[in-house]
Amino acid sequence: MKAMIAAAMSVALASAAQATTVFINEIHYDNTGGDTGEFVEIAAPAGTDLTGWSVVFYNGSNGTTYGTQALSGVIGDQAAGYGFATVNRSGIQNGSPDGLALVDATGNVVQFLSYEGQLTATNGVAIGMTSADIGVSEPGSTAIGDSLQLSGSGTTYSDFVWQSPATATPGTSNNDQAFGGVVVDNAPTVVSTTPADGDTNVAIDAAISFRFSENVAISAINSIECSSDVAIQGTLSGEGATYTVIPDSNFASADECSFTISAEDVFDLDGEPDTLAEDIMISFSVIDESVTAPLLVNEIHADPASGDAGDANGDGTRNFSDDEFVEIVNNGEQAFDLTGWELSDGAQVRHVFPSGSSVEAGCALVVFGANAPNDGLAGALVQAASTGALGLNNSGDTITLSNGAIVVEQTYGSAGGDNQSLTRDPDITGEVFVKHSVATGSEGALYSPGTRINGSNFAGCSVPDVAPTIVDVTPADQATLISVDTAVTVTFSENVSLGDLPSLNCTISGEVLLNGQLDGTALTLTPETELADGETCTLLVSADQVSDVDGRVDALAADFSSSFTTVEALSCDANSSFTPIATIQGNASESPISGQDVLVKAVVTSVLPELNGFVVQQLVADEDGNPETSEGVYVQNTNFTLPSVGELVLVNGNVSERFGRTQLSLLAETTPCEEEVAAIKPTSLSLPVESLSVLESLEGMLVNFSAPLTVSDNFGLGRFGRVTLSNGRIFNPNNIFEPGTTDNLELAAQNRLNRIILDDGSDNQNPAVVPFPTGNLSASNTLRLGDTVSSLTGVLDFTRGEYMIYATAEPTFVASNPRSEAPDLAPGNLSVASLNVLNFFNNIDSGPDICGPAGNDDCRGADDNGTDSAGRTEFERQTLKTVAAIASMNADIVGLMEIENNGFGEGSAIAELVDAVNAELGEDAYAIVDPGTTVGTDAITVALIYKPDVVSLSGALRILDSSNSIIDEDGPLFNDRRNRPSLIQKFALNANGEEVVVSVNHLKSKGSSCGAGDDDNETGQGSCNLTRTRAAQALTAFIANEFVDTPALIIGDLNAYAKEDPIRAILAEGYTDLANEFGGANAYSYTFGGELGYLDHALANDILIDSVVDTTEWHINADEPIVLDYNLNFKSASQIDSWYAPDAYRMSDHDPVIVSLKLEAQALRGDWDKDGDVDINDVRGFMMAIRTRQSISDDFDLNKDGKFNIIDVQTMMTLCSRTRCAA
Repeated sequence: MKAMIAAAMSVALASAAQATTVFINEIHYDNTGGDTGEFVEIAAPAGTDLTGWSVVFYNGSNGTTYGTQALSGVIGDQAAGYGFATVNRSGIQNGSPDGLALVDATGNVVQFLSYEGQLTATNGVAIGMTSADIGVSEPGSTAIGDSLQLSGSGTTYSDFVWQSPATATPGTSNNDQAFGGVVVDNAPTVVSTTPADGDTNVAIDAAISFRFSENVAISAINSIECSSDVAIQGTLSGEGATYTVIPDSNFASADECSFTISAEDVFDLDGEPDTLAEDIMISFSVIDESVTAPLLVNEIHADPASGDAGDANGDGTRNFSDDEFVEIVNNGEQAFDLTGWELSDGAQVRHVFPSGSSVEAGCALVVFGANAPNDGLAGALVQAASTGALGLNNSGDTITLSNGAIVVEQTYGSAGGDNQSLTRDPDITGEVFVKHSVATGSEGALYSPGTRINGSNFAGCSVPDVAPTIVDVTPADQATLISVDTAVTVTFSENVSLGDLPSLNCTISGEVLLNGQLDGTALTLTPETELADGETCTLLVSADQVSDVDGRVDALAADFSSSFTTVEALSCDANSSFTPIATIQGNASESPISGQDVLVKAVVTSVLPELNGFVVQQLVADEDGNPETSEGVYVQNTNFTLPSVGELVLVNGNVSERFGRTQLSLLAETTPCEEEVAAIKPTSLSLPVESLSVLESLEGMLVNFSAPLTVSDNFGLGRFGRVTLSNGRIFNPNNIFEPGTTDNLELAAQNRLNRIILDDGSDNQNPAVVPFPTGNLSASNTLRLGDTVSSLTGVLDFTRGEYMIYATAEPTFVASNPRSEAPDLAPGNLSVASLNVLNFFNNIDSGPDICGPAGNDDCRGADDNGTDSAGRTEFERQTLKTVAAIASMNADIVGLMEIENNGFGEGSAIAELVDAVNAELGEDAYAIVDPGTTVGTDAITVALIYKPDVVSLSGALRILDSSNSIIDEDGPLFNDRRNRPSLIQKFALNANGEEVVVSVNHLKSKGSSCGAGDDDNETGQGSCNLTRTRAAQALTAFIANEFVDTPALIIGDLNAYAKEDPIRAILAEGYTDLANEFGGANAYSYTFGGELGYLDHALANDILIDSVVDTTEWHINADEPIVLDYNLNFKSASQIDSWYAPDAYRMSDHDPVIVSLKLEAQALRGDWDKDGDVDINDVRGFMMAIRTRQSISDDFDLNKDGKFNIIDVQTMMTLCSRTRCAA
């Protein structure tokens, strides 16, 4: 039976402006399940040398870089004079928005593109630039194997158009793309299906998905035929190149089924319609639900130790993510095939087991985060996570193996965060997991992936008997400047035995006699005499003289040769052989001699073991005297001993550029010189610098700051061990000056010259100890913005677009901006506060999208990822901090932003929060202004709470949205698809009945794009500036129309800085910016990219302004390090406790704004005798005063004509509060 379908198509186009011939051609960053196969493709004319080019990845949440991928090589001719370079990178971020910059070999940004909105770079090569949104995106439902790609024909970027997800084409022309010619209209083909033809263990509730080579329409679908004599009908969904058939009923367990796509039912949508060339049929077997899996998780490595000890995957580099692993053992009696199974943590699918994932009985399979060993581990099967990471939580997680029907689950706790793996003890049969170093037989080892605890093979793992190979040789092939007394080390892939020793033949010394020592896989060859100066020596290892010692005897796979060139034994007196550091650095950003081998004589000023490097600086006597050239240089040391600070050494290295830094890559051990030298004196430096060239001229040199510096950004303090310093506090130009003005641009330029990063000298993420401030970071020993740092001396470095300093002596930290226990606010008789509670959700983020009014939005805020040592979940920790803030403010009315939009009654987030506050302050201390239902369509909303003992509701709550907004030719000015609807409530002060209107708001963010004409890409006001401005205009109009002549206060997160268009639109209607009125230019409530400003506003209309006593921002959040928040992720077990306190500090990312009002009863208009009413006595008294020409208050010029006469008397009579003005 065939079901007929109506064809449909959706086409998204995005235009681009650049006319570059080297451009980003294809991007893949997100897909269904765990992200897999992420990449970026660069297109360029054939012959283009991409050496020195790079792709820099940008995070849209803060505008900073999160990675750089270097390009290299010459582009071949793969498509009519064009070719492609593919950058494969795991962890490309998933938008809203994120971006990437294509940078040429001179450091120029060729393209700065983004997806899911625009962003402005706050550091790196693109600093200050606003990205171009490509206009298409990959949602989380994107099929695996799809990508975003350019289509069309031409030779420059502007000739092509970005298209919605289609079948990925890395390394070749995209779908419907031709270089220099016309796109050929080919018939569509089926690229892949899920399940694939011949798949087994297909889930009983599986759908059938197809990906085509281009966008198609489908007019009909066949039924699914199964051997159980059941024909299952299906429903078709999808569009473009991906379609899914959803069966109307489940498959039968262990059934055999097939599905056919008829060629005549599928046709493409470009040019002349073409149908499939032939019918496509897939057959598959449904999982047998009666089968069980003999699998168990035997070892879990969630927290690799720092340094070499944490290098579990053996790739030579410890990485917090790559070296995580999960070891799975087949405890059955037969081989078990895991093909198609999924490995998940508590957050998402992390790995899909590929074809060939069959584990022998009694053997193991190990999944690493990345960079899995190619040669296996003791016969165990080894794989790398298909998403590029396992994401195991140090404080505890749940690991799940599943094929859709069978589930194997293993949970671990905070013991997993102790720099080693957890393992069953004994292997396989152990019922509990223990720390590996104390497991029976471990002898203190931190892990044993692929083997038993003691390092022996699992019984079912058979190590393949293959021929040995040579995996490494030192000196490396073609190495130069090698010491004449060098030894040669050859490393084999396995233990070997030797016949004759290898030979070493040199161009001057001839054949060199060698002494050899074999230790397992390592053969060390030592020449009996020194080699000659400047000769080339060739090592030859004969295959027939090397054989392995396991199982069958296998000879070396092939003869091996390697050559190197010597230099005479280094002498500290050979001055003519030394290259000055100034020559290496040059007077530009890149070295003029990059790629050359050099010999440098200099003093060690800093040793950085965590970076595997050190820094040297030229002796004063050897400086070139040119202030534009640096006298210091960073030395990357991978294989040799680190020298000591203060030593005068000879450094033999290769000049290179890495992440913008000129450096030496060490080629041999440093040679110490016996000369006595004076200590290097630091060069004095101050901020702001005149230009960045000042810092470039000091790259690698020892510097000091004579004046104290101010902490201006601590966002990366806990995650990366770094803090940004400046001369005084830095403010966002749009908070001080009108966007686009000369003053604004000059301040932006000055800000860029007024920053330096103090780094802990480590590339480790989430370091175990954060050394800043003195005594190490903790909840009680914070480092706030505005604190100061003095006595700062260190070496200046440049890497990944940032200048930073590695301190050589401990600096002095001063808590110049201490915390306050409560807001500093002059009292009135009513206080109103605005507080962004940063995604306060009581529906916990545990995976499924169940939040929002429709139940299909992401649950933000607290995660379900374990507890701290006190047993508190993230939500409990968040609640304690939020309650502490509200209780300490003790405001009479509080407007809240970013509260979960799940209603206002029992069980809602706002109700749970108010209950917790009232438990702290007393029963019924606060009540909720209840709209009766959810508000708007977003997952978050605004809310109002108040103290019933102080104020009462006066009239009904009003909600401003698109339905009641003022309109113009473009529709409603208030767009509630982008802005959260505003809540507006009039309150009456219980003490005297005086009224005030409070409007709480949360306007559209600056992040995701609202399109051309709406986004401000020129003056830094960000995306959706027009949307916010129109909303501001609608808000003031609504208040003026609905609450005539009533004091009004607009509060909330308006997502606009003080001088931006939305705020100026409100001020134009007679409102006063209270933050500026009382705090001046130094007011702030938020920081982004190290610049202060306020998005959180309190704006009083002209009727209210005289009643405002005071306004303040309580700096409990913006100044604090983000790691002091409630979150558990990216923290060790000890940090989860030491970095948290149940207080108000860092409960959100926005500071609260609090307004103090003095609402006093106004004199009754027309009450001449001041007896509280207007009657005939007032009229008579007023007439008498006019007749006798008494002095009369201007308050009785009732018609405001500047005179007192019968007209004023008549007006008074209209004001009588008694019938007929009776007394």
